[in-house]
Amino acid sequence: VQVQVHVGDSDGGSGRRTVTVSSREGEGEWVRNAVGELAPVGSEPVPAPLGVWPPAGAVAVPVDDAYDRLARRGYGYGPAFQGLRQVWQAGGTVYAEVELPQVIDSDAAGFGLHPALLDAALHGLLAAGAGNGNGGTELPFAWSGVRLLASDARRLRVAFASGPGGVSVTAFDGAGEPVLQVRSLALREASAGQLTGTGRQVRQSLFTVDWVPLPAPQTPDTAAVQWVRHGESGGAEVAPVVVAPVPAAPLGVPVPEVAQLAAVTVLGWVQEWLADPETDNARLVVWTQGVA
Repeated sequence: VQVQVHVGDSDGGSGRRTVTVSSREGEGEWVRNAVGELAPVGSEPVPAPLGVWPPAGAVAVPVDDAYDRLARRGYGYGPAFQGLRQVWQAGGTVYAEVELPQVIDSDAAGFGLHPALLDAALHGLLAAGAGNGNGGTELPFAWSGVRLLASDARRLRVAFASGPGGVSVTAFDGAGEPVLQVRSLALREASAGQLTGTGRQVRQSLFTVDWVPLPAPQTPDTAAVQWVRHGESGGAEVAPVVVAPVPAAPLGVPVPEVAQLAAVTVLGWVQEWLADPETDNARLVVWTQGVA
């Protein structure tokens, strides 16, 4: 999927600019996914540093099974997005504490606010049932008055206050300093069909490998196995099973280059194997080493 973000020209007066986010599959038509407006920072005051946490009178909301409960509502969060740690509620205000899971903590550098950390903050609002209350699947729909006040946070303390136009969001880092301010966030319920692609072709863009055990013979015939090193010829006769170990990568070579070299090497082996009539009744085994 290709994603395109377009920022328009300034209007010349207030300095506002339009923002559109579009996407397309392959060479298909561009589909507009989001529209917005980029504006100069206004005169709104920056939130004061956070005081007592959690605020006095806030009641703890159980979160031990929060992700199981959210899964039953249609939210499927993998390990990188399960950052919710604690939730409290006081009247119409929800308080949540989130942190980046260890699996992606090292990736936080370079982000103003890591997307997984921001997403996890919203899980507190969902876990407290502070949305529309009907148990459906709600997604962020409209953000208004968004200001990033600090960067590189790995832990957030977030306050959600319900109002007539949506929910205001104020986030602080572990030291209580303000990180993010959102004047209003509106949620909109999505149907199961919108999430799963019911009624249209579902695109499977991610693939996984299943390791399937093969039954081994009780007395393996070592004579039926032939080892071939890189650059060697298998000889005039081909054994029933030919094992070709992938050569180890040279030290210091970047991982992407190592992966490309291995893929090109193995592809060449397979193409030669399929083109050789002597291998019609034999099996090629590609042996990788040091795969983490």
